[in-house]
Amino acid sequence: MRQLVLHVGSIKTGSTSAQTTFAASRERLAAHGVHYASISRNHGAVSRVIRATRRNGFPGEADLAGVRAQEASDFTLMERAAAEAATVKSGTYMFSSEALLTHSARNVALLKSIVDRLFPDFAVSVLVYIRHPLSYTISRGQNEIKLGTDTTALIEERGYDGELRVGVERYAEVFGRDAMIVRSYDAVIADGRSVQEDMLEAIGHPGAAEGLVIERSNESISMNAALVADIVNPALAERGIRVDANVRRAKKQLLSEIAGPRFAFSRAALDAVRGPCRTEAAWFAEAYGLALSEPKVVVREDIADKLMPADEIADHADRVLERISAVRQAVAKRKAKKARGRKPRREQKKEPDPSGNFFAKLIKRFRFSR
Repeated sequence: MRQLVLHVGSIKTGSTSAQTTFAASRERLAAHGVHYASISRNHGAVSRVIRATRRNGFPGEADLAGVRAQEASDFTLMERAAAEAATVKSGTYMFSSEALLTHSARNVALLKSIVDRLFPDFAVSVLVYIRHPLSYTISRGQNEIKLGTDTTALIEERGYDGELRVGVERYAEVFGRDAMIVRSYDAVIADGRSVQEDMLEAIGHPGAAEGLVIERSNESISMNAALVADIVNPALAERGIRVDANVRRAKKQLLSEIAGPRFAFSRAALDAVRGPCRTEAAWFAEAYGLALSEPKVVVREDIADKLMPADEIADHADRVLERISAVRQAVAKRKAKKARGRKPRREQKKEPDPSGNFFAKLIKRFRFSR
């Protein structure tokens, strides 16, 4: 039997680490029957192709003439993945993209149609990891500050609106409850195991984890870094700077280098989200038998004496903005150079035959070959 696994997140449950590990160990995993799609490390194309399909038609059927470049690339990647999966005679073919859990019910239904067309005769499983909604809310908050344009005040105001349960139930309704593999990230950590080990066991290949080199990535930023981002993120918006892949990469790296205590919510924000988070944790325990441990969280007011002073935060923000500007300028120069392209060499003109002709002798003498 052939199995197609869609690992859909959720965010901050070791997804990036698992993707990095599996991408670096494709041959080793394949020897154990786990085929991690080779189209990229993080299979964002699986998420993006949903909207591209809505606009242009299904992969393999859409006319790519006039299609946006990114969409055309995603269609090509998905067709390549389908061809790769077709060579798998048994075992598991796997995609991983934590963005998949955030899609609407309409998009999840379209994803199933795409999967059914491209990967016929595969039994589809949906793998998702859940952490306690309170720790998820805090971790998601710092992630959105680090990678996006949000501030601490905005993510605290947003709180928790039940997106974990909503996301899981959308997939259960479309793919069927039997297709769902819902795991507790908290239980994995409590057992001292890696998410990679647990994932391979969950999809039926525990032996594939033996000797696997675990990669760590996408670490959380400190509270000091978040305070710096509270200045940087609005400044980027005011300057009309879009947080594209280059800016995001630079900002993530720069913020990750700022040391300090762990990111924390204020006491008021924590009091506001505790109730909804506990209710949702209880639902997951009843619906899927998950043991989700409520975390012992730090309150921001309790670490105030360990945070950088305001002037130091401002200095860090200025340096981050300068570095981001430098990155954007370097990218712009590369793009301009690429657009110009290399000028084609002019063909070397043949020298006239210096056969006694006066002008020919002059040409030879001064070598007017161009």
